[in-house]
Amino acid sequence: MSKAVKFLKENKIMAVGFIVLGSLGILFVLHQIFAYNALIRPYLYDATAFGVPFYPNMTTNYVSGPNMLMYFTILSNIFASIYLIMIGAAVFAADKFKKVAYNPILSGMVTEYIFITGLVYCAVLLPFVQSYPWNTGLWLNNLINYFQHIIMPVGMTVLFFFPLSDEKIELKQCPLFMVFPLCYLFVSEMRGCLASDHWFPYPFLNANQLWKYVGGGKPFDAAKGYTFMIFICLALLGVFIGLSYAIRALRKVMVKKAYGASDADESPAENKQTVEIAGDEVQSEIAKPDNLETAQKVAADKDE
Repeated sequence: MSKAVKFLKENKIMAVGFIVLGSLGILFVLHQIFAYNALIRPYLYDATAFGVPFYPNMTTNYVSGPNMLMYFTILSNIFASIYLIMIGAAVFAADKFKKVAYNPILSGMVTEYIFITGLVYCAVLLPFVQSYPWNTGLWLNNLINYFQHIIMPVGMTVLFFFPLSDEKIELKQCPLFMVFPLCYLFVSEMRGCLASDHWFPYPFLNANQLWKYVGGGKPFDAAKGYTFMIFICLALLGVFIGLSYAIRALRKVMVKKAYGASDADESPAENKQTVEIAGDEVQSEIAKPDNLETAQKVAADKDE
């Protein structure tokens, strides 16, 4: 075990840091859920807040309250926060926390989801992000925004390079990474299509809104609009499954680096085959005339 990994698994000050960081992430989410209507909404839609509202053309908004939980950013940060708390608790508490904190599948999943959050934000959304005025009651939301989209993704990605166990992710386990993204897309679509407000957390999930970008001003074509939406969703799922295999490969490399190469790198079948080959080679050497004669002399001396 490398010194860095041992430090993460045993240092109590670091463990407290993980618990504090995870708890902070949960508190930030609760703030967004329960304080949106009281703090954020008036500044966004009230023209007297900044002289002009952030979104002057929007008269309705359904983001507040439980709908915050429909954002992938929020969910991935919840997963990462809980996982950090588990890592910290594993230093102080029973093995039940270690089963969660040291599980390679959970580690890989949490890392993938929060990494996607940070990647999309930095690569696509960052140029369009508007910060709230720091001299208003919304200054905390600027910190939360950077915490959820930059600090947590970077921190969890770095942490993944220090595996807390020598377990590897099996090839057949990679499809498990798709369970949450598939469920998320399904629930988001059903919620947007069936709820009375028809609200979708992201524009690419709304076929009608997508058509406004690609339809060239033509009336909504449901067949083409939903085909385009499905294409985007499939492309996203492809990114998720591709990243899961990359995470598996990276995990294998980092485990070898942290714990050293061993027979555990091979499967049981490979180990058995290696033993059989070695045994055949030994028998072959013994069967040679010179070696056979030597072995017989040794056996005769022992009998005497």
